[in-house]
Amino acid sequence: MPHVDSANGKARGWIDPLPGNGDVAVFHGAYVLYGEKGKGFGTQAHAERLERAKEWGHEYAVCTVVEHNKAQLRIMEKFGWTKLSEFFSEKEGHKVFIFGKVL
Repeated sequence: MPHVDSANGKARGWIDPLPGNGDVAVFHGAYVLYGEKGKGFGTQAHAERLERAKEWGHEYAVCTVVEHNKAQLRIMEKFGWTKLSEFFSEKEGHKVFIFGKVL
């Protein structure tokens, strides 16, 4: 599972190939370190992860974002991700959006 430190170590995330189709990158576990939120590191880190996924040969990316994560939803919009679907997670107790993006 490739771990990607980005934004000068202020944010972290993971990129894995989708099982059964390595052209698709699964972005997951992304977060900005405590005390560093609201400083643009999430946006910077997201741009870096997109570039890394392209460098690794992925052609498409998917990820999920919970409805209450407004900062991440703004990043998805800014970088041109498409909302593919949504569902209510009974386990987590909130709505989850599924996004996709051609790299």
